[in-house]
Amino acid sequence: MTPPPFLCLLLCTLLLILHPSPTLSSTHAVIVSTSRYYFNYRHASNALSVYHTLKTLGVPDSSIILMLADDMPCNSRNPKTGEIFTERNHELNLYSDDTEVDYRGSEVSVESFYRVLTGRHKPGTIGSKKLNTDKESDLLVYMTGHGGNEFLKFQDDEEIAADDFRDIFKEMRAKGRYGRILFIVDTCQAATLASKLTEDETPEVFFIGSSMKDENSYAHHSDPYLGVAVIDRFTRAMLHYFHNFYTPVKTIQDMITNIDNPSRLRAHVAITSTFPPSSFSSGRDIPLADFFSSSLPVTMIKSSNLPPQSMLPSNSPPNSDSDKREEQPTSPILQSYLLDLASLRSREKEESLSSRRQEGVYHFHSPPQSMNADQQENIYNTYVWILLLAGAGACWFEYHYVSPGKIKG
Repeated sequence: MTPPPFLCLLLCTLLLILHPSPTLSSTHAVIVSTSRYYFNYRHASNALSVYHTLKTLGVPDSSIILMLADDMPCNSRNPKTGEIFTERNHELNLYSDDTEVDYRGSEVSVESFYRVLTGRHKPGTIGSKKLNTDKESDLLVYMTGHGGNEFLKFQDDEEIAADDFRDIFKEMRAKGRYGRILFIVDTCQAATLASKLTEDETPEVFFIGSSMKDENSYAHHSDPYLGVAVIDRFTRAMLHYFHNFYTPVKTIQDMITNIDNPSRLRAHVAITSTFPPSSFSSGRDIPLADFFSSSLPVTMIKSSNLPPQSMLPSNSPPNSDSDKREEQPTSPILQSYLLDLASLRSREKEESLSSRRQEGVYHFHSPPQSMNADQQENIYNTYVWILLLAGAGACWFEYHYVSPGKIKG
């Protein structure tokens, strides 16, 4: 007896439901520079520095939403057209070909920020502008710009308030859009932005701010050639920690202890936690790697094509008033990883495997056979459509040629 026509379609639907979707990284990030105008150059470089730190540690672009309120590289006042730098030697361009900006210019607003985090996108929004998190995701939210008591300015035109952050994270939690959040803000009076976060409404959010109430967040140094300050003190201290002391076992508390230096920051680092009372509430047992590195697999290879030490940002640029710290051993894995990043930007990408196998420093390198999240999703979607079309074709053939009364001859 021939099965009914809908049976084929039902079987195809079950296959789609039971077939597992691609495994993606559980680490995601939203990085926002909220300031426009060239004199706020440092806010764009803050955001881009954090962005490249994440990519250096293996977080794919598909898991990062980068929002830049002004196109500093193409600003007519920028003598280094198409480039962004944080150091006076101008050797490490942060706006390289592999920089993927998801929201730029007027697209960066309080509304777009809210839509990204809550998933309330307008119809037709492309996938690269969406934050694909779930209830198991670890989410880094980094923001930099001008702020005050319980507000952060967007585009020098509108503000997002502490109440808004509470409402956004509360809605995200209700929708199962995060497991844990590390919320970092570099702005004046940053501590006040977390004043409305509570354990009941916005659980498992760890906040780090660059300043306490009534304190300012200061620039670190300026570049006479560019004519502006190029990076803020708090963000630079955080990047200095990653460049010199970070290892996968380091915790949030380790980083806070290292960077909370009032004489260097001219402010005090603010901390707020909505984790249940435990060691997690102080960040002592929360690994930084959960928010700054990817769970995707990597392999180790050797490379002799590494740039000199001068390719890295210097720890104490000329005329800066950063404090003198006791030298500590640099993390060899991260140091070599950062060297490789600079190398890839300054040399031909198509290097032979033989040159990579020469004696040199170990660094991370993604396995050539692995696929990023977008490629995995495209293949999965193609597979879905093939199954649907095959099921529809089988149903049509069964109805017209196999059903009783349809067989000819």
